[in-house]
Amino acid sequence: MNKKTLSIDIGALLETSTAGQLTSTTSVFFGPDRKRKSAQVQLNKVQYIQAEGGILLVKAETRSSDKTYETSIQFTEVNFVAPDTMHSIPLEMPGREISIMPLRNMGNDVQVHCECMDFYWRFAMHNNKDKSLIGEPPAPYVKKTNRVPLNPEKVPGACKHLTKLVEHLKLERILK
Repeated sequence: MNKKTLSIDIGALLETSTAGQLTSTTSVFFGPDRKRKSAQVQLNKVQYIQAEGGILLVKAETRSSDKTYETSIQFTEVNFVAPDTMHSIPLEMPGREISIMPLRNMGNDVQVHCECMDFYWRFAMHNNKDKSLIGEPPAPYVKKTNRVPLNPEKVPGACKHLTKLVEHLKLERILK
């Protein structure tokens, strides 16, 4: 009798995360601190950029303490519609206006990025593993001290700047 072996690429089975999953996972594994601290983050210059293939990139300048960061969320499977479509959300873009159907907090997959060090050290590498990172991951960390890891469970997540941008999109009724 011939035996057959089945092999599965585990990487192909990984799912990307939604905005709701990233913020929820962060709250579960790191407590409510980021959500509370996100209320102190200032949000400026929110831009909406339409890309091919049903992609919407939302960029914002976020400020906390005395530092400013570029914070981005990219949504997939966005339904772009005519401006007069019932329940659609108008978005201002340079030189034109577009409309989308509301995005789902727990439905539309996202990729995220923030320039802050908390995101870089705590989440970027792990967001990359579940394909929810915009851009290249940081170089692998080489441990030089006995300090405990910042993300021992290696879960993807969101810093307070990303949490603030998600909350803003909810307030604007773009994200439900």
